Amino acid sequence: TSLESGRDSCFFTAFSIISWTVHIFVRVRYLALRREIFPPVFTWGLGFRPPPHSHSDWIGPPDKHSNLRPVIFYVPPEESALERRLREARQEAQASNQRFWARHNRAFRQEKEEFIYSRLKAKGLEMRDESGQKATLSAEEMADFYKDFLSKNLKKHLQYNRDWYKHNFRITFLMGQVALMRALRWLRGRKRNVEQ
Repeated sequence: TSLESGRDSCFFTAFSIISWTVHIFVRVRYLALRREIFPPVFTWGLGFRPPPHSHSDWIGPPDKHSNLRPVIFYVPPEESALERRLREARQEAQASNQRFWARHNRAFRQEKEEFIYSRLKAKGLEMRDESGQKATLSAEEMADFYKDFLSKNLKKHLQYNRDWYKHNFRITFLMGQVALMRALRWLRGRKRNVEQ
């Protein structure tokens, strides 16, 4: 029912805000402990690799198929097993998002072109007008397409949301464990320094 779906979407929205708040808090705290700044956003292609002395994740330009920015994850030389699990979970989430949105956007563009072509053909028009410009439909006509596309892909979107939350639960949990491990390591180091 619409009431249940509205309640579920409110829950997912609230949980999303909470999970990203925790994610940002843990990241800020971690960077503050290491006295680093946030990694900058870079505009090089996917083939680009950060220089060897870099100690941050690098973010690339949006992918032309998925519109997502790929991340090249920093791998510390003495990465612990827990840190490796966190990095791999983040890489897995990125790959999953990339696959979903590349397929989704490709289907969207193809179905949109087919819809526009069929509507123009029904009106007796061509894909290009007399001046050579691509013919378009009104916002009301396109609203029909958007509504149909969303309805047709509802199950895919719900499954994507479930998977997205699973990935984020796992990543947030691992980030908490890594932050705790690093804090304990830092405290042990301070204790040794005080004893000496």
